[in-house]
Amino acid sequence: DFRSTSKQDFDIVSQLYLQSIKHRINSLRLSTDDDETPEQIHLFHSYGWNFNKFPYLRSLSLHRIRFDKTTNNTLSKCFHLTNLTLTKCCFPYTQADIRHFMNDIWNLPKLKYFYLDTYTKYDVSFPALTNSSSSIEHLSISGFCNLDRLLVRLYHNTPYLRYLTVNLDCIKKKLQVSIRSINELNLSFSHDRKNIIENFLQHVPNLHRLKIEIDSIEIDGYVWEKIIRNYLPKLEKFQLKMKITVENQNNNQILLNSFRTRFWLEEHQWFVEYHFNTNDCNRFAYIYTLPYSFTDFNIFLPNRFESTCSNDKHYCPYDINFHNINHLSIKLPACLHILLLIERCHRLTSLEISRSENMSNEDTQLEIQTLLDRTHYLHSFKFNSYSKFDYFYENEPSMNEKVIPIVMRSPPIRRVNLLGCDTWFTGEQLIQLSRSPLMTHCQTLLIKVKKRASKPTFYQFNRSPQ
Repeated sequence: DFRSTSKQDFDIVSQLYLQSIKHRINSLRLSTDDDETPEQIHLFHSYGWNFNKFPYLRSLSLHRIRFDKTTNNTLSKCFHLTNLTLTKCCFPYTQADIRHFMNDIWNLPKLKYFYLDTYTKYDVSFPALTNSSSSIEHLSISGFCNLDRLLVRLYHNTPYLRYLTVNLDCIKKKLQVSIRSINELNLSFSHDRKNIIENFLQHVPNLHRLKIEIDSIEIDGYVWEKIIRNYLPKLEKFQLKMKITVENQNNNQILLNSFRTRFWLEEHQWFVEYHFNTNDCNRFAYIYTLPYSFTDFNIFLPNRFESTCSNDKHYCPYDINFHNINHLSIKLPACLHILLLIERCHRLTSLEISRSENMSNEDTQLEIQTLLDRTHYLHSFKFNSYSKFDYFYENEPSMNEKVIPIVMRSPPIRRVNLLGCDTWFTGEQLIQLSRSPLMTHCQTLLIKVKKRASKPTFYQFNRSPQ
């Protein structure tokens, strides 16, 4: 696993050790992250390595890789791969090149799991496939503006598919043919796609599990009950999360009551919880099934919670230990509940803190120190202090109010990101920052440096651990 590996360590392993252990490697992860591992894939190739030189390679994960012909050609020859994960990868190709690449993937004879999260400079549609895969069972696709060509022939090109993850915002046409092989479905959408969702679910009659995340659209319990009764007779697990806008507080109970019918409480025992911040000017609220099963949990304290479960306390967020949290974003000031939460997060490795505009420098420094004192195994720290003014200009009033997170104590943080700080660092401030305990174990520092008689420049500093 070469993610977050320093160039020095990467060079040593690639040049001195890979050759002797290549027959024992069955999993490989590479990352070309601009922050910590820039150009890693090119270094990998420059040392004479490619993926098909590992005869027992079964799992390959590439992060932020910019695909070129070399990477594409070697990947297409990895005939023993069973798992392929491509996250935040870029395809600087034409539509024809992307079609060629996808057909090569569908031609890998043993591939079972394929996860693709891509981005391109221009909007690109998923291509029409000519190859078929008799091995792919688990498919997750995102980053394309249109997935119609994938879905219209999915039953033909991927006949043994069991699990599918897609964003319904990328589906423009209704399905015409049922996809009976799928029994697990993970969907998301943020536009008014009620007709698309009903049509889609109508064509997956063998679904056992449905996980769906909706942004800014309200679909009440009566509608979901109708869809499930009519189209999903085999559904066993239903996981739902909706972010909605509350126009009237009286609608809260109406929406929650729609999930209190016999269908929800007795037949399936599917319970939902509803929470919202009474002081939130945006009037955002969240409703989700219990137990909570999504990656991100959005909470703006103080909150009001209510659920359809008879034992509300069992699901009260203040009583739950969030054992699996690894990243936490906090906007100051932090309340007592946040401090208690951090103390229970023994797997927390990444912390992002944002400063409120009306918060003084002294209070900000004190709260940062209080939060850091309660962390255990922090790996990454990010601080944001954007002001409402454009801080790129030296003469703006906002430049007189800067805050640099100089703390008295710090856990052994390896990565510090201050690009969101409303400060262009000068020589004196750099010296001040270098003496901070934040820098004691830091290997990667991201800051903005103001150079004399020149335009401001972004700098990145890397160093090997002591």
